[in-house]
Amino acid sequence: TGMDLVRFGGDFENGRPISGRASYSNGDSANGEFSGGALNGEATYTFRSTDTEHESVTGSFTNHMLTNGLLSFRNGDTYDGEFITNQESGEAEPIGQGTLTTNNHEVSGVFSESGNFSGTVTFSDGSRYEGAMLAGKRHGSGMQTFADGLSISGDWRNDQRNGPMRFNLKDGYYQIVQYADGNQIGPVIHHRPDGSVITRQQISANNSLSWWVSGLGNDWYGGDGGTLPVLPPLQLGIRFN
Repeated sequence: TGMDLVRFGGDFENGRPISGRASYSNGDSANGEFSGGALNGEATYTFRSTDTEHESVTGSFTNHMLTNGLLSFRNGDTYDGEFITNQESGEAEPIGQGTLTTNNHEVSGVFSESGNFSGTVTFSDGSRYEGAMLAGKRHGSGMQTFADGLSISGDWRNDQRNGPMRFNLKDGYYQIVQYADGNQIGPVIHHRPDGSVITRQQISANNSLSWWVSGLGNDWYGGDGGTLPVLPPLQLGIRFN
């Protein structure tokens, strides 16, 4: 299996290891509680040096299956949360409540199978995305908030705006724009905080609304001006063999 126990140093009970450090035939090692020759309880599992992605995981194990813990990557990223381990493949995936932390993001929420995620992604500049994701991309209903407090809410499909999007501006004003697969397909409808529509003529005639055109204008919601940086993959499968 590649996971045979080849060396153990620690405490024994009735000839079986119960606490100590184990070395496995694939080069991995574990330090913690054991029962029946398998990790059972709290332990730190360290991956072999040839594993260029994962460094170690510290958490709770049941019959060598990881259920909850802190996974450290060699690039400094971490995942802290719940896992489900496949008994046949030995692969542990983050399924349940957890937080993925990288140099540029903190992804916190509920992870599920096939890369689905629902929660909050916070970026180093203070901007954030709250909503649904699939395989690291915005997919479903959500809200993207920029560092200055302005935001976009609506539906995304494969990281592209899809359907009516609401652009929440300052002082309660907002715009509604229709999209299809990331492309704007309708006019920009401007609204006051009370929901009433403002025409371009009214904007031009009212100096107090001049910021609408000169400050944000079309550039704010056009092109790539409102898109998020590429999100890190959310599938953090680790193998114990």
